[in-house]
Amino acid sequence: MDWTVESIPDEDHLYRRVHRVHMSRGEVEPTAFKNYPAGSESMSVDWARYSTPEETHARASKPAVNAVLRLITGEVRALTQQKVEHWPQEGNRSHSEVIGKKSNKLRLILARICTVVIPLEHNPQETQPSSR
Repeated sequence: MDWTVESIPDEDHLYRRVHRVHMSRGEVEPTAFKNYPAGSESMSVDWARYSTPEETHARASKPAVNAVLRLITGEVRALTQQKVEHWPQEGNRSHSEVIGKKSNKLRLILARICTVVIPLEHNPQETQPSSR
């Protein structure tokens, strides 16, 4: 299915799925904002016009070990040398990219301006002491 590439308004939201290794005590670590795959010039997000946080979450291979973050497009674009572009893919009309080098400082800013909208699921077996 082919979808037209559209311009994402600055006021619109973006959703980013983040694996638990990039979370600490419910807070997002700056490592969550690396371009992927390594050497790539961009980071994948979903445009809220065509996705909900729950749909973004469900696209993870293991949703239980992923959180979903929300960013505001205009705030991301305001960062040094970052572009946000709609890049729909087969099966995901919302797919978009944040294009540009992600320095340590920039990743720290992204971690500060995002909001966790779907936290990691609590798994009691992971946090309870073992009984002997």
